[in-house]
Amino acid sequence: MGYNINLKIARKKAGYTQKQVADMLGISQNNYSYWEQGKVNINSSYLEQLSKIFDCKVEELLNIDEEEKKKANKTVEEIFDKEFEMIDIIQSDKNKGSYYFNLDYGERFTFIFLLLMSKEELALHKLYLQAQKENVNPLEWYIDGKLPRPKFDNDEQ
Repeated sequence: MGYNINLKIARKKAGYTQKQVADMLGISQNNYSYWEQGKVNINSSYLEQLSKIFDCKVEELLNIDEEEKKKANKTVEEIFDKEFEMIDIIQSDKNKGSYYFNLDYGERFTFIFLLLMSKEELALHKLYLQAQKENVNPLEWYIDGKLPRPKFDNDEQ
């Protein structure tokens, strides 16, 4: 069941007409009608307002169950771990091609970005990620001498 069907059910359950809901949102009835028909996607700010009007959760309007939410919301820890894993693969002699094709779209973008880094940039990025993971400002690590001064191509030797 799509969110457009949930929207119509929630509206009828609350006892409103399309016109009444559209007026509460400050939009045209046609625009609201398109949402219910699934012709136009709803802006997230309107979803929040609709959930208040219909006295329900946004997830109920979108028909998102707990399992889908878990899949959609990777934790920060999982994201860091995946990026550390990518850096380790790049720094190793393992086959990068087979690893790449097992990544999802967003992870592939990150992997390509990491592949384009020099060894020094990759090492510095890994230290920076570690600092973020530990909730430490990387600048503090730099000042304390834990992070080396980055070298750039135009630095004098």
